[in-house]
Amino acid sequence: MTSHIKDLFVRTPGGGWLAGADDPVLSWLMRERSWQPDFIGQIDPRSGERILDIGCRTGTLTIALQRACPAADISGLDVDADVLRIARGKARECGACVAFWQGRADDPASAPVVRPSTFDKIVACFLFHHLSAERRRIALAYMVALLRRGGSLHVAEWESTTDLLPPLMQEAGLDAARGPRRYLTVFGSVGFYRGVRR
Repeated sequence: MTSHIKDLFVRTPGGGWLAGADDPVLSWLMRERSWQPDFIGQIDPRSGERILDIGCRTGTLTIALQRACPAADISGLDVDADVLRIARGKARECGACVAFWQGRADDPASAPVVRPSTFDKIVACFLFHHLSAERRRIALAYMVALLRRGGSLHVAEWESTTDLLPPLMQEAGLDAARGPRRYLTVFGSVGFYRGVRR
């Protein structure tokens, strides 16, 4: 399937009909059940930790993290106001205590409520393939600035994108490690990365 069609399913700028269908469509096409539990296991949310899901879309992963550890402080950030409305509605319906904020991963000033050195873990799921190489650098620098010393960044991405991430993560001040497994979806392979702030 072509990359521009893949992008429609991965992210839905400006809402549109796919924003409302985000969860069932992605669950089937992305084989979320095959990889999301392992990704949550890598993130390993713990009591008292502050975790930010950047590029959270409609909050599926954000809410799943909160369910995995209700005593963790879980938040989501996305540029799209329409998908954030859906995310907030989903959180209300299932009683998840999750905050959702609007802002860009590559523009720190767009979300001043998110403060530097205040997060234990940051999650970026299918975010980086939307960004140019320079914007990836900016986004990674922002994420590193948000992490406490020893905090970790967790990335799930298309395999074609993840091959480019380790040098950028290291350049940003992270000790990067690639996950051992790959997960097949309709659109291609998904891989994980973990980076720890030095």
